Amino acid sequence: AGPMSEAPDSVKTAEAAPGGAVPPAAGADITAAPGLDLDAWRGDLSRLHGTIDQVVQSFIATQTQQLDAVAAELASQRERIVAKERCFAELSDSIAGFVEQEAKRMEACGLSLHDPEADARHEAYDA
Repeated sequence: AGPMSEAPDSVKTAEAAPGGAVPPAAGADITAAPGLDLDAWRGDLSRLHGTIDQVVQSFIATQTQQLDAVAAELASQRERIVAKERCFAELSDSIAGFVEQEAKRMEACGLSLHDPEADARHEAYDA
């Protein structure tokens, strides 16, 4: 226990007591005031210390559980995003393949989709 939990067994005083009571002679030993149970006071402090420890441990445990729940949710969201990105890439590749096939089919039918000027503009735009 620290210095705050230990009270001296006697106190030396020469000051006037509150309420105008006659103080003891200067330098006289005064034992603990009547009605003051130092052992009970120390016990109360000890229980308070234990209670504070329990509250702090409970708070830390709750915060850890909440942090774990947030981390799990973030991991789940990340997995869903990766899955959506994979689906988007597959869809994009599928659309590009379809467009290429249709362009080849149309060229085979004699319809030209190739315009060198338009291609140059698109390349300049993409750059």
